[in-house]
Parts: sequence; C-alpha cells; structure tokens
Amino acid sequence: MHKKDLGLAVLILVVGGVVAMINPRFLSPVNLANTANLIGLFGIFSIAEAFVIVTAGIELSVGSVIALMGVIFVDLIINQGVP
Repeated sequence: MHKKDLGLAVLILVVGGVVAMINPRFLSPVNLANTANLIGLFGIFSIAEAFVIVTAGIELSVGSVIALMGVIFVDLIINQGVP
C-alpha cells in the first residue's frame, strides 16, 4: 500500500467514525446495505464513463442522462403510480 492509499483509508475510517458517533443508525445493516448498493451502482457508471474517456472520447452527457432518468423515475412513481 502506498502512503497516499494509507492516508485515504485513514480519512475514510475517521469520517465514518465521526458520522457513527453523531448518528448511531449509520452502522445499521439496512444503511450499510443501501450504501453498498449505491456504491455498486455508481461504480458501474464510473467504469463505463472511464472506458469512454480512455478511448479518447469525452462524453459528459452521462451525468445529465442519469439525472434526467432520476427525475423521470420519481415522476413515474409519484404521479403515474408505477411500482
């Protein structure tokens, strides 16, 4: 492990510890599962975007499409009754 990686690991542990002290529900299984789910989802998007950037293409519309889909899904759930 490099020094920079060690510093990031310590930073993540410190921030996680502070948040856990402020809100004890932070370390609940439901919250950790939800956080892992979101990390996986955005990890997939990040890998796809990295592939586009590495192949010498700059495609910045991915973020706007993800935001648009989020708004459309919320509208479908609330106004159209889609489960």
